[in-house]
Amino acid sequence: MNAAGGVWIFDDATQPQSRGKELSTDMAHSRGGFTLVQVGDLGLLLSGSGPGEVAAVRRFATRDAAKSYVGSFATSKPAVAAAADSLKPGSLPCPAQADLHSCKAWCQGVWSGPVEEVRATLGGKSCSELTANDPPHERPTCMCYDQDYTSQLAMCLSSCKPP
Repeated sequence: MNAAGGVWIFDDATQPQSRGKELSTDMAHSRGGFTLVQVGDLGLLLSGSGPGEVAAVRRFATRDAAKSYVGSFATSKPAVAAAADSLKPGSLPCPAQADLHSCKAWCQGVWSGPVEEVRATLGGKSCSELTANDPPHERPTCMCYDQDYTSQLAMCLSSCKPP
């Protein structure tokens, strides 16, 4: 649980080993080297241990609601999740100077299905806007979603550094 109420779970289709597990209290409260970036009931959990340590997370009002959602993984495996399982992490490097155009190309490159089924978004600041005091989650982030933006298929943090 976190201060705002609810239960946060890992919900990253590209990380099946942790998907469905509950976040620790430190993770949910952005402590102990973790930063939770939240938009509504969706979020990104960043770890200070390295640029690749990012996971999609989701908040539920109750543990029962989270268990019900996690239970749906075993009974149905949508095409987007099946395709995400076949991705090889690191098989295509994140764009060094990520912008929306390069993120779209990256998403289409890591996605094994038809390119019209993947949607690219860009988060964070542009490389030129970064300062030395910005936390890691401010770096440009490429995120790939299914057509309805309901499942995150892949994501990466750009390797650009502040000037």
